[in-house]
This record gives sequence, structure tokens and C-alpha cells, in this order.
Amino acid sequence: MRHQILRLPVLVAVVLLAVWAGNLIVKNFLATSLIAFGEDEATRAQAVAYAPANPEVVAARGKFLLYRAEPPRPEEGIAALERAARLSPRDYRFALELGRAYEEVGDPARAEAVLAWTVEMAPRYFDVRWARGNFLLRAGKTDAALDEFRLAIRLSGREQPNERATLNIYNGIVGAAGNRPDLLRRVTPPDEVSQAYLAGFYATHEQLDSAMEIWGRLPESSCEVARNLQVQLLGALQTAGRFAEEREVWRRLERMLGVSPAAEAVTNAGFERASTGEALPALINPGLGFDWILRKHPEVRVSRTRYEKHGGAWSLQLAFPASMSMGFDHASQLLAIEPGRRYRLRFFAKLRNVSAEANRAPYVELADASDPTRLSQRAMLPAGEAEWRPYTIEFTAPAETRGVRVSIRCPQVLLIDPARITEAWFDDFNLEMISQ
Repeated sequence: MRHQILRLPVLVAVVLLAVWAGNLIVKNFLATSLIAFGEDEATRAQAVAYAPANPEVVAARGKFLLYRAEPPRPEEGIAALERAARLSPRDYRFALELGRAYEEVGDPARAEAVLAWTVEMAPRYFDVRWARGNFLLRAGKTDAALDEFRLAIRLSGREQPNERATLNIYNGIVGAAGNRPDLLRRVTPPDEVSQAYLAGFYATHEQLDSAMEIWGRLPESSCEVARNLQVQLLGALQTAGRFAEEREVWRRLERMLGVSPAAEAVTNAGFERASTGEALPALINPGLGFDWILRKHPEVRVSRTRYEKHGGAWSLQLAFPASMSMGFDHASQLLAIEPGRRYRLRFFAKLRNVSAEANRAPYVELADASDPTRLSQRAMLPAGEAEWRPYTIEFTAPAETRGVRVSIRCPQVLLIDPARITEAWFDDFNLEMISQ
């Protein structure tokens, strides 16, 4: 009994400590819940009342007073953020918020001092370098800002720089200093991934020559970053009508994907393999590159088939089993050519149950890839039935034409006989120069 009496004060102390700790936990939970779900000042004030020593709760109220209160109360907001930074003096996050707040209220000297403090606390953190770089850029201290951005890019990912973070930095520099390739080069580390990001940014921001210069220096790689760069360059070069250079980029992409580059002008001329777009769908909807682009049509079936072919083991089959909601222009290929030369496009087709109604038969169209008003010719296919036979289009490339698109097309067909489905097969496309 005497031992139990002696233990009583200890037990009481333990119980009181447990009650106090439990009360603290509950109050912190209530405070963080109010911060997470509350929408007004009252909830944030109540949160601070529950947990006045919790820096996250105190900082949340400070940010509310600075940025969301109506009207804003900057002095109280700054005071709350200063208190949060004092409550957790080694947590760079609160100092970072305080530095941003000082700049927001027009106190750049304090902002710069606090942001320098964050770098001392967390020199290996991306967001610290990024925030300080942005501040210095806005302050006109470009050289110091670029130093911070260069470090930020290196720190943005674990194994390699993060693409989104890198592009955010580029956009920030362009927004503050204009489209300056020299500044972007200065912040970009020399590793292949960073250089690929820079080339991609150049390609999509009217600096295509700079993009191609970097591309020419990069080693061939099959990684995702390298593939993405090829797609970006294909799109920019195609838009600019630089088809010969696009063809060089395309050949590198084919090697990346394990495809043997075609020696002929028409890639995959007999549909002997699946199109590159199946391995890389990003090519399909923009219609990029120099292979067949085969897009889905809601009513027309498009497929490679072994059952009918002119040469080799495969051909392309179109089947029209239902009334069409739109015309068909979902199979095409881009070809690079030389202006002023005369060419002959030749292909083979087989037809079954083609409508005799005027202007309803499939056809192959060849047109200038940049401006069809310069050049547009068709090879019309006959109605009814036709075994394999050749069709040709001869043309002279206009002086401005450096690329043409060959398309397999069919006007909208509204009347369908389910017992006599229209089918067409295409094979063995070939483009040859017939005149120098």
C-alpha cells in the first residue's frame, strides 16, 4: 500500500502530461483543418488561437491577410510571416514566404536579404534558387539571376533536370528580358538532357536555327527526352516548310525507333510494316514525319492486310460499311522534293463495289505540303470493280515547293448497300524524278 501511495504523484503527472499532449494534438489537428478547409479570416484567426506556436498555421494566416483579405492587411500579414519564420528558424519555407512578401509590399532590400538567408539554409533546394533567381531578374540583376537559374535547373530533378521546371525558368527569362538565346544558353547546363530541353524551347519560340545547331551536336539517343525533341523539331521544321532538314531529323528518329531508313522517296511504300505513328502516336494528329499517317475515321475501316496485295506481303485496305458522316482524308504521307523538277508518282490499286454515283469514288491526291493552291493534282479511281492496275500523277514542282503530301481520299458516301460493301486496296507507291 505504501509503495502505491508513493507512486501516486508520478501517475498523476503522467496522466496530466498525457492530457496536455492529447489536448495539444487535438488543437493542432483542429487548427490545420481550419487552415485546409476554411475560406475566411475568422477561420484562420481561430486556427491561430488553437495553435499559436504552429508556424504553418501562423504563416497561413499571414498569407491570407496579404493576398486574400478584403482589403489586404499587409502589415499584419508581414508580422505573421515574421513570427512563423521565428518559430521555425531553420525551415527555409517560411523564410521563402517572408522574402516573397517583402517584395510584394515594396521592400526589396529586406526581400533580398531574406532570400539570401534561404540560400544559406537550403543551398541544394530548387525552389530556393528559383525564387531568388526570379527576384534578382525582376530587380534587374541579370547576371546574378542567371547564376541562380543555372543551379536551379541542375537541382530540379534527382537523376536529370526536370523539364517543366526548366521551361518555367526559360519562360521567366523570356518574359523579363525578351527572346534572348544568349541568356538561355548561359543558364543551361551542358548535359545532353538540358541541351535537348533548350533545343526544344528554341524550336517552339522562333529560334529554329539555334535549335538545329544544338540538335546537330547532340549524340543519337533513344531516351524519351531525345524522342520528344525529334517530334518538336519535326513540327517546327514542317511548319516552316524546311522539309529537307525535317527529313534528316526524321531519319534520326527512325534509327532511335529501330526502323531502317527508306532509300526510296516514299517510306514504307508497300505497307510492309506498321507505320511509325503506331509506335509514336504524337506524330499522328499533327501529321508529322515521312511515313504513312493513318488516322481513325468513324465509319471507314483502315487496316493493313495480307489477303490482297500487289507486291510484297501487305497492302492498305479501306472498307466503307456504313453511311459516312464526313469525307475520308485520313491516310497520307509527306514527301520531300526539289523545286523545279518534274516527278511521276505511281501506285497500284484494286477496287470492289465502288459507287457509280458522280464524285463518290476514292482517289489519290498530291498537293503542295505548305500551300495546296500552288500544286494540287488527283488520280481518280473508276467505279465498279477493278483488279490491280497502276495509276500515275505527273507534275512539275513549282519554284516554292519543297514538300508534297500524298493523300488517299474519298468523298462522303451517304448511300450504302450492306450486301455490297465498297472496298479499295492500295500498294507499291513510288515517286521518281523524270526530268532534271
